[in-house]
Amino acid sequence: MLAGLLALAASGCSTATDLEIPAATSSVSSVPPSTTAVSSDPVAEAPPEDTVAEAPPEDTVAEAPPEGTVAPEPGAGLTVVSVTDGDTFRVVIDGVEERVRLVGIDTPEAGECMADEARLALERYLDVGEITLLSDESDRDQYGRLLRMVQTPDGPVNARLVDDGLAIARSYPPDTLWDDELAEAQVSAQDRNVGLWDPAACGEPPDVSIEIVEIQHDPPGNDTEVLNQEWVKLVSVGSEAVDMTGWVLRDESASKRFAFPNDFVIEPNQPVTIHSGCGTASASDLYWCVSGSAVWNNNGDTAFLLDPAGNFHTTRSY
Repeated sequence: MLAGLLALAASGCSTATDLEIPAATSSVSSVPPSTTAVSSDPVAEAPPEDTVAEAPPEDTVAEAPPEGTVAPEPGAGLTVVSVTDGDTFRVVIDGVEERVRLVGIDTPEAGECMADEARLALERYLDVGEITLLSDESDRDQYGRLLRMVQTPDGPVNARLVDDGLAIARSYPPDTLWDDELAEAQVSAQDRNVGLWDPAACGEPPDVSIEIVEIQHDPPGNDTEVLNQEWVKLVSVGSEAVDMTGWVLRDESASKRFAFPNDFVIEPNQPVTIHSGCGTASASDLYWCVSGSAVWNNNGDTAFLLDPAGNFHTTRSY
């Protein structure tokens, strides 16, 4: 589907060919074409036999690159093989196939609203003459995927997807090098109501207004032992009761989702608290009943309330 030899930069990564890759230490910077461009059919052109390399003057001192510059590994060949979804794709690096996970963002999963748009956008952004893969602190995630910022001549792909409203910015400590850039891109998308931030992105929204008024994300003690003290509080600010059938509350990871019980109703101006632990549901209290870990990250997270069509009805970050 996508092809072309491309240039690679990454940190601490060793492929099956023992490729040594320098680490990134600062924000993304464009890499000069002369150091990154790899032709689609590279053949080294030999110099004339009588050519003699000119030696530099004896007092010449090699100029060090600017601090923080990320340069690609010379000669590293990279071919994009396929795009899995909006934040994951496959490449072949010097003959070794790898999966790459775009760091700092999350896109909708297959079958969800805007998932196809995110995947197609990533395919389009990778279909360029060259790309550079940049890393922060971590080389791989728990699934063995390379964690990378993807740089192209048109700009960083991760940030472009967020600016399109096709991905949400999500901090993944310790890989926080590009967090500010991605957060700015998200604010831009929200201000313009594009992509996922369009109130009708996934279908006609209901004519109601529900707000996330408070999040208790860090209760006293070990969070996993006091899950019912970790909660999110909602309130309907309209004049009518709202049937919450089909509504979903989720975190930034999108892997933790609470589906409201069928026929559950939020009465006007009556708060409803969704606890992370288990318990008996009532008109004012519902229970997520997670196990093994808390829902809300203590170092920052976002609660998303999705309407039955999948639109972001409201969000609250901390």
